[in-house]
Amino acid sequence: IMKPSKSGATKRKEAAATKDAISKLPKVTSFFTPIPSNCTSNEKICSNEVVIHEQLDIANNQPNTIEKLYTLPLPPFSSVACDLASWPEQISDAQRCDLVKRGPQQVDIDFPYNIAARRRFSTVHYKLVMNNGETVPRSWLVYSVKSDKIFCFCCKLFETNESPFCSGTSTWEGLSKKLKDHETGTSHQKCFRQWMQLKEGINNDSSIDKQEMQLFLKERQFWRDVLERLIDIIKFLSERNLAFRGSD
Repeated sequence: IMKPSKSGATKRKEAAATKDAISKLPKVTSFFTPIPSNCTSNEKICSNEVVIHEQLDIANNQPNTIEKLYTLPLPPFSSVACDLASWPEQISDAQRCDLVKRGPQQVDIDFPYNIAARRRFSTVHYKLVMNNGETVPRSWLVYSVKSDKIFCFCCKLFETNESPFCSGTSTWEGLSKKLKDHETGTSHQKCFRQWMQLKEGINNDSSIDKQEMQLFLKERQFWRDVLERLIDIIKFLSERNLAFRGSD
């Protein structure tokens, strides 16, 4: 038995009802919040942030594109003075790398005389004299002209526990023994190794920051590929008026 066909009026009524139902559905653009941009070009650097426009092709042979706007906040960077007495209490990673690039500066001046202690700092402490007469430079030892104190460059950069050579000391009496005790301590040796490793990484352009950036870029590319596949699926279903179905 053949199924009776619908009349033309019935078909027009159903088509009008379907069209009315579709018109009541929210548009895809309603699920996205537009981001206003005052930039006149595809790339613009604003105060403390970098704005990057990227365009991704949705499908081959399709003129449509999706424009993505990334806002990457940049932490403010301020160079640190060479004098260790002027260093801030909290040093950022960027400042630490900048200080390691510049390296410690050992001044040779007419050091002020401490009348009460009847002593002053001397450049002879910049070198360690071994038992066999060999001299080894103490590249980590830095004199602060501002505070008339000496500091340990690497401990000031990496040490978390406060020590006299981190906060600075001007006790010149028995200084040779204090310097020897400090440079043979485990805490100083650990900070010294961290300093040398960071310096080598910067010179070889293989610091931890660069490795983390490479991992970030690799992960970003992965999720970008996932997004492109999702867009292709959405376009495929939309062009063929297919429903979005799934199972839990």
